[in-house]
Amino acid sequence: ARVHAERGWTQKVRHVLRELLPLQGAMEQGDINLLNTELKKWGGGVPEQFGESTAAIEAVVNVAKERLLIWRDVERVVKDVLKQAERLPRTAKALTEHCQRLFRALKEAQLTRMDLRRSDPKAIDRIAEVLSSWVTRAMAHPNGVQKSIVQKVVRSEQLGSFDFVDLDICLRLVDRPESGNEVFFNRARTIVEDASTIPKDLRPLLSHVETMLFFLKYTKAEDLRLAHAEFRNQTGRLDRAVAGYLSRAEMDYPPGAELVQWRDSRGSLMDDNEVNAVLEEIRRPPSSGEDRLGLFRDVFYQWAVVMKSKFDLLVLPHHTQVICLLAFRSFMESKRRGSDPRALIAQVGTGEGKSMIIAALALYVVVVLRKKAHIVVDDETLLERDFWTFKPLFDMFQVPAADTGDEWRPIMSKLCSSEERLVGSNRDDPKLMSQAARVDPEADICYCEAKHVQSFYASIARCENRDFSHYQQRVLILDEVDALVIDEEPNEAFVYPNKELSKMATSVAESMKQGMSPQDIRGQLSHPAAGRVVGLMNKEWERGKKMVAGEDFAFVKEMGKYLLLQSGRVNPKAWSLALECRNFQDNFSREILFQERLFVMSRPRVFRKYFRILGLSGSIGSQPERRFLQETYRAAFFEVPPFLKTCRGAPYFEAVPVPMGQQRKVLYVEPSPEKQFARIAEVALEARERVPVLVIAKDRTQADHLVTYLHEAARSRGLGRVADDMIRSLSRTAYESDPEQWKENLNRSTMAMGDLEGGAAAGGKKSWRITVTDPRGGRGTDYRVDDSDVDAAGGLLLVPTAVPYCQRDWIQFLGRTARQDRKGQYCAVLCDTD
Repeated sequence: ARVHAERGWTQKVRHVLRELLPLQGAMEQGDINLLNTELKKWGGGVPEQFGESTAAIEAVVNVAKERLLIWRDVERVVKDVLKQAERLPRTAKALTEHCQRLFRALKEAQLTRMDLRRSDPKAIDRIAEVLSSWVTRAMAHPNGVQKSIVQKVVRSEQLGSFDFVDLDICLRLVDRPESGNEVFFNRARTIVEDASTIPKDLRPLLSHVETMLFFLKYTKAEDLRLAHAEFRNQTGRLDRAVAGYLSRAEMDYPPGAELVQWRDSRGSLMDDNEVNAVLEEIRRPPSSGEDRLGLFRDVFYQWAVVMKSKFDLLVLPHHTQVICLLAFRSFMESKRRGSDPRALIAQVGTGEGKSMIIAALALYVVVVLRKKAHIVVDDETLLERDFWTFKPLFDMFQVPAADTGDEWRPIMSKLCSSEERLVGSNRDDPKLMSQAARVDPEADICYCEAKHVQSFYASIARCENRDFSHYQQRVLILDEVDALVIDEEPNEAFVYPNKELSKMATSVAESMKQGMSPQDIRGQLSHPAAGRVVGLMNKEWERGKKMVAGEDFAFVKEMGKYLLLQSGRVNPKAWSLALECRNFQDNFSREILFQERLFVMSRPRVFRKYFRILGLSGSIGSQPERRFLQETYRAAFFEVPPFLKTCRGAPYFEAVPVPMGQQRKVLYVEPSPEKQFARIAEVALEARERVPVLVIAKDRTQADHLVTYLHEAARSRGLGRVADDMIRSLSRTAYESDPEQWKENLNRSTMAMGDLEGGAAAGGKKSWRITVTDPRGGRGTDYRVDDSDVDAAGGLLLVPTAVPYCQRDWIQFLGRTARQDRKGQYCAVLCDTD
């Protein structure tokens, strides 16, 4: 009987597979016609003969029906847009709108695994044709590389997060005359035509080529004597030990000992033979005496090899980078006496090669010191970018597999990624092997955020033996010192959810909402923790009422509730009992999550555990911040001069104050917010006739209000038709509501008005956009300006609207303009009530 039953079950399984496989095959092939044919077989529903398998089969059939509906919609949109594009007057604006719809349909097809070529073999070619027509109309200098980008993107099966705005950005990166830019186009074409380059990598790779060519332009003008002189200019302000580190660096890398000797007889750095000769010169240690560069020489050579294989361009370290690395080396090698620094922090400007210095330091820590390096980059996007950029360099080096040193192993480098990113990754992606949600204690080099470092400490603190001795075998390397400067509470509580107390807290919240007093609520509860819970709830209930939208929290539509704001950014994982109460008060939640404290951790204590702290920051900060770093971490400081200041005859610009507005002032302090807004409009609308304008609001709320005000001000001046395009928002609110639109706003922020109609290339008088951002957009965001007319008029204009809390932020704000060899200017409009 058992055998008979098993045979019956086996036959049912075979029957199920026989009937379902064609349906699943149609979905996997992405064939809309085949899927439609197969679904007709199931038009009468799932027969009862499938028995216990009926429910599972129904689920598959329903998925197939949903897929067919989506595919039909995609097919309809594609056909509709292609048909309309044939009849449209081919203006850039009309084509742009249709191309956006077309691209979204293309992405939807890929996300749902629909093969458009199955229903229309010429669909992809026709889509590429429409996009190419748009390129011809919208770009100032249509060229072959742009058409290659379109072809690559349209035919890619790995679009991922790449959207129409990303396509527009990539096309504009190569939107320049081919005459005079032959080297750039040659390298750009190689990148685009490389089969291993996927669309999402195009933008960073093309930007990298642009940056590399900028530095190559001035490479032969670098002067090592000038570099050392710039470092010596700060000697009087330096700690005695740091002055010694820089003096030692000058001894180890003196004029005449440059990595490459630039003789007049040397050929072009674009010539392969000359590049190979330079690489050999870098690799070859001095014929006599000790090689004082040590490991760094090999790092420079290997990095140049990696970059040449990827971009076919020569990449050399600047003299300032070499001197900086040698100073850090002296710091790490020195035997620390009582008053000597325990942390060394270098101020390195934006775009000066800070990431490369960090990677070289990590290799020195691992290969020479035989220790492990934790690299903290507190921005997930930059963290990921830097890790994958330098991973090929790390893979070039080995360390002893054991203390004996007889066997060697490759360096293990790891990237800490969020659990959400790891879960959403393709399981077959080989990159997953180098990623983890937490700090891997075995990793030699670990790129992570400050929260990962704190979590690593907490994992040790929770262990029974609490052995922190391993920290002496680790070095902390910081990209920006913000993690060290504790602007808020220095202690962080590690908490866990308590279900029992959460239920009680919810009951207390319900009573408070009904107007009951804490005393009456307490009288109704018999739980031993009732007094503590009621007391906390009463305090946080009142605190929740006082929380300010846009400053303390923001409503997130996808979550359907308020989330905490930290550094102007929504943090979905942050917990606050006060915000739990506010969500309950405003009916966005029916339950209170009550968390108990497990232990309290001091962030400065965590960082001080490391053997050494190495910091590289765009700004070290004000005197009070420096004193805090000195007292808390025993830190010392020095500044790395800008690259262009060490090049003979090179232009170097800093952002300069410029008089603007009717009163021609460089600084306005208005008596009220209303008058401040009016003055900002006056200054910005005047300046946009000559240059792009970036207004940095004091917070996201003010940024949103300013955008509305500026729209109205523009309309009142007769600019109603173009006001929406002219005034663009880059606030965090705009990003959270529509990331794609935010990206487009950033892309267009420094473009001339009329770019959608090709007007920027028409030769007429140019005018520019006004972009409003919050403090987050004033740090780390790249506002690309490459128009010579803007440079002639003084460069991108910054309009700060408030004095930031720390000097680090102010320096970052000014760093949004006067980039590389471009000019920059600012005019501050403040409010007396701030």
